[in-house]
Amino acid sequence: MSSREFIRRIVTATNPHWPWSAINRWPYRIAIGATARRMRRLGPVRSLYLRNGLTRADWEPAVSDIDLTLVTAAVPDGEDDYALLGSIWSAYASLKRVFPMLGELDVQTEATVEACSRFGMAGYETRFWQPVFGDGTSGLGFRPGAQRFRLDACNHAQVACLDLLQQRFFDGGGATPLAMREMRRIAAKVLAYAALARGEARTGSVLATDVLTPAGVAAVALQHLDAAARSVDVTWLGVTPPDDPAGAAAGAGAALPFAERPPPGIDAALLGTGVDAIVDANRFRIAILREDLALPQMQASFEGLARTFGADAVTVRVTTPAVFAHWVRYAEPFFYTHLLEHGRVMGGRTVVLPGAPPERSLVYSVLAQAPNMISAARSRDLVAPFGAAFVNGRQFALAVERALFVKTLFAGGRVSPSHGSMMAECERRFGDVLRRAVAIRERAIERPAVAGFEAFLLLRELAQDTASALEKVSAVDSPFGWL
Repeated sequence: MSSREFIRRIVTATNPHWPWSAINRWPYRIAIGATARRMRRLGPVRSLYLRNGLTRADWEPAVSDIDLTLVTAAVPDGEDDYALLGSIWSAYASLKRVFPMLGELDVQTEATVEACSRFGMAGYETRFWQPVFGDGTSGLGFRPGAQRFRLDACNHAQVACLDLLQQRFFDGGGATPLAMREMRRIAAKVLAYAALARGEARTGSVLATDVLTPAGVAAVALQHLDAAARSVDVTWLGVTPPDDPAGAAAGAGAALPFAERPPPGIDAALLGTGVDAIVDANRFRIAILREDLALPQMQASFEGLARTFGADAVTVRVTTPAVFAHWVRYAEPFFYTHLLEHGRVMGGRTVVLPGAPPERSLVYSVLAQAPNMISAARSRDLVAPFGAAFVNGRQFALAVERALFVKTLFAGGRVSPSHGSMMAECERRFGDVLRRAVAIRERAIERPAVAGFEAFLLLRELAQDTASALEKVSAVDSPFGWL
């Protein structure tokens, strides 16, 4: 056991008891103060905000991280701006070596921070940010209507459940007391956001103390997500699918084909636990459980899936029929067309896709991903020694793609359900940007030291364009007035 793990065990064990319940919080205050002092020395830095868990009274030392947002003034010169970014991340790396409880740092500029507060639960929760120094949160926290808020909450719960909690479950999470505590912490987030999606108070759903196994935690979280997916109101997105001359959605409502050679292990024993079907989605596998499983049956399904896939390198996502339908129609509607083109049933019953996503769902998906692109433009991955790996990896291409999807949407006012069709339209309208990204990737092979800088210049420009586009969303003459 590492010394850090040993200390965390001591802290979590003493958290409930006075005076340790107060003493254990002191290192967090020291870490925040040290970060504030260090960042204030960097001239163009304007403000530092505490966000996420530590903004709530129920945060727990040794379990919660310190997540921060740093806002800088706009720096006109690209080289000076990149030097500032390098200084910020160098300082933060030094601080993290001393204060391991420091978590995510999001770096924004005064010109982009408002745009990043426009969509999703991360945007909604900017209203709860606590300034460490500086001020300016009064203009943040775009306040969506009740329907959009509930959709954002449901989508946030899905990410926490499928991408975070289930990944830990299949990776063997929960094997130690601290790992189990971390799984329970993520599950509590799923329950909290699922409650908001159902129109209830965030504190209305609490993970019971008698849920003590990893499969039990995963099952309870999925059960609450299922209830959220069933209840969330998506009528504001309409029902009209987009025009699709390429026929990408022609198979809407059709059954996915069966794989020619199903892999071993998907047998009657696994399907008998409550698993209705296993879908190969090319990038990962989806296990769809039977409708209305009771909690013990759902837990048994997780245990059976762990025995079958736990040792595999492939990613597994476990859904209910309601969660699966919400996922492909509203949470990630471009994934719908991907399943039409690549999805194969590996075992179990026939899987019939729901109706095609409405056009507004695709539009909202494009806009809701824009803040991630803006954040990527000032991420740690752009500075040495990470720049070359970032440029050569998927993250750089994804950031450029998200920006061009927004530019294409605003340029043409329409969106295709096919990722391939969208990329073709991006190439037609903004081929110069794509060629510039390709050239940066090629130069990264020969000049890795400057790869991050060149990528930074491109992403900085695209982030500014994206922020300007998002400012128009709420305009009186905006084609997105339904938002």
